Amino acid sequence: SIAALQAARNSNNAALAAAAAAAATVTASSVDGGVGGQRCSLAQFRCANGTCISAAKYCDGTVDCLDKSDEPKLCTACNRTLYGEVGRTYELQLQPHQVQQFQQEQQQQHNGGAPLPFVCHLNFTAPGGAYGDIVQLNFAKFSIGKFVPGTGGGGVAFQGGGAHHQQQPQHHRDMPQPQHEACLEGFMTIREQGLPDLNGRWCGTASGYTIYYSETKSVNVTLRLDKLVQSGTGASSGAGPGGAPNESPGGLQFRLIYKFLRHTDAKLRNDNRIWNGDLVAGTYCNRNFYDCDKRICRIRSPNYPGVYPRNLTCKYYINHRTPPSGLHAMIVLRQPDGHKLNIKEQATHHEANNRILRSWEQCDSEQDYLTIHDGKTLEAPMIGRICGGDALPDIVSSGSDMTIQFRTSPYDVLFHPNPVTFLPGFELEVHILYVNSNSQSYIRQPGRCEFSISAFESQTGELESPQHTLPPESSCIYHFQGRRHETVWISFVKYHSAIDPTGFESPAECVNQLRIWDGRWSVSSRPYGSHPEYSRNASLIEQICREEVP
Repeated sequence: SIAALQAARNSNNAALAAAAAAAATVTASSVDGGVGGQRCSLAQFRCANGTCISAAKYCDGTVDCLDKSDEPKLCTACNRTLYGEVGRTYELQLQPHQVQQFQQEQQQQHNGGAPLPFVCHLNFTAPGGAYGDIVQLNFAKFSIGKFVPGTGGGGVAFQGGGAHHQQQPQHHRDMPQPQHEACLEGFMTIREQGLPDLNGRWCGTASGYTIYYSETKSVNVTLRLDKLVQSGTGASSGAGPGGAPNESPGGLQFRLIYKFLRHTDAKLRNDNRIWNGDLVAGTYCNRNFYDCDKRICRIRSPNYPGVYPRNLTCKYYINHRTPPSGLHAMIVLRQPDGHKLNIKEQATHHEANNRILRSWEQCDSEQDYLTIHDGKTLEAPMIGRICGGDALPDIVSSGSDMTIQFRTSPYDVLFHPNPVTFLPGFELEVHILYVNSNSQSYIRQPGRCEFSISAFESQTGELESPQHTLPPESSCIYHFQGRRHETVWISFVKYHSAIDPTGFESPAECVNQLRIWDGRWSVSSRPYGSHPEYSRNASLIEQICREEVP
């Protein structure tokens, strides 16, 4: 009714209460057919004459009840709770002309003044059994408001010495300041029962194949439109060249295909062989992992394998409790299958067909990205920062702890390229690597890569670089100390220096290099709480750059 929709404009809580009341009325009438009427299921709407139709057909612009009670004046498909039967597909569409008529009625009630924002609440609930356990939403058509992309206002993230800091770009006095992402004139939010409200927003015009799988049994979809719907705004295709979304001109398109699934039908989501960690109470997606040498551990983005929410921060903590005697445990993070890692980027990255896994400076801090830390907290040295998508090579911690953070931007456009050759979100494999606890294959103190090899312990042996990932700009120092009458002899069996995969390294630079000094380094100072400083009472006898052979 107009009164119910009017109340929905006052506040979110009032609107949800009105929607719940309306849903309760529809549910009660649909279950009890009344005198002379048939009994309707939760997934059906009961017409005034007692017959039953699919609840998705209420106010869809087509008369389905013989008494026309499914198409009352000024109705919309909003402010309802919708159920469905497993194995069936339903469709819901918000008709622009219906919203326009409602807004015009509102204007008349306000004596020609601007109407309150148009707010539409839709609840999808899977109560179990024949009505399913989770909800699948396919946004077949979506155009609400305008999405304003950012212009780099978040700065560029750099990493050095294990400390994460932001380097803000320098701007000339007459240069425009960076612009942050925003949703103008309207947006959509998605909220799940029992999970914290993220207040992330979708807006603009969607394209491609966009599917949302719920984490819980009940999902609230809220649409808000702050501008009058204009005639004809629902007719555009919504896609520009290359499948990239155009910005909405303030119009409205909303066509949703939804289904209700059993847990057993969501095989990719609910593989009993895979463990997704323990959810931390009171959080949306923080999870703890342990004993990943005894079970198959996988880190997944929320709502995988569908689109993940906006304005999201997830923390994944991995710990290996007790390694076998004589061994040192390290955490390995990888994904060899490129189609299982896709951290959403702006559509422009897909126009040139250049979907790749990006890292470090290539990941804008205003967009979606993953960071990997070598330790128990986010203050531990960062050993990876990735975005985009493709196969992920091994990222290895130096010890038995690793912390991963996943962050998404507050605003975005619904977009996933067609054809679907990769899944939205990510699934990362977690493995445990063991090395000899007495070897030089790992650093003993985070952020300090330094080893001493003494002839007093052994006169011969083999040495290899750390078997784990090091932060950028790291230096590893090896001190060889022989007896007074001995000479140090080193033979390189294998040497390889990886080229910077980001392409930022200039051909003239020698970023990765090996240097050998003849003589002793002595500690000149050891500031409290920091690494020692050396005076080099030695001569440089070798300097190897890139692929040169020592």
